[in-house]
Amino acid sequence: MITLQVRMDMSVALARTVTPEDMQEMTRHAGDDLRDLLKNHFVERSQQTGSRNYWAGAAEATESHMEGRTARVTVSHTGVRLHLEGGTVRPTGRTSPVTGKPTKSLLVPGPDSPLRKRRITLAEAGIPEDEIMVLYSTKSHLPYLARVQERKRMYKGWKQKVTPLGLLLKSVTHDPDRTVLPSDAELADTVKESAVDTLAQRISNRLNKHE
Repeated sequence: MITLQVRMDMSVALARTVTPEDMQEMTRHAGDDLRDLLKNHFVERSQQTGSRNYWAGAAEATESHMEGRTARVTVSHTGVRLHLEGGTVRPTGRTSPVTGKPTKSLLVPGPDSPLRKRRITLAEAGIPEDEIMVLYSTKSHLPYLARVQERKRMYKGWKQKVTPLGLLLKSVTHDPDRTVLPSDAELADTVKESAVDTLAQRISNRLNKHE
């Protein structure tokens, strides 16, 4: 999970103008605007990368809420922090929705894999279990998952159609990627603009009441 926090500190010069209620509303609106910035950023990233579900899921999992005088913006989508900070991923050992057995390897689709081209998971592909096999590369000797379909030949035997789905690896290391989030300048500017706009609107409302 990624958490961003917003807390307002007011200068002495504005202490007589700004009420505690103003501060609370400024903080809340800044958190909401920061949340919207992240959501839009993830949607744009989804369009740029061609990801069908992942970054759209990150946008949906981005929320803001108040805790006392602090606004917290959280991104609870699995793996977003890993993409941001980098790190190594290993199999979880959870039951595979395809084989029904504990996972011992990570499936990493290659550029020609139908899983990558269609932006789907192995479970979503709907491949019959008896057509999924583990084979070994003749060059690298690494194991890979493939769909093996038997097609009848005209004269004798069977001809197999082998479609590689992805390498089976014990771990995958991701490099840090700061572009997972908007830049520090965008984050700071969003909070500042939101706070100024909210305060200006609240002061204007008070002045209008006294007219």
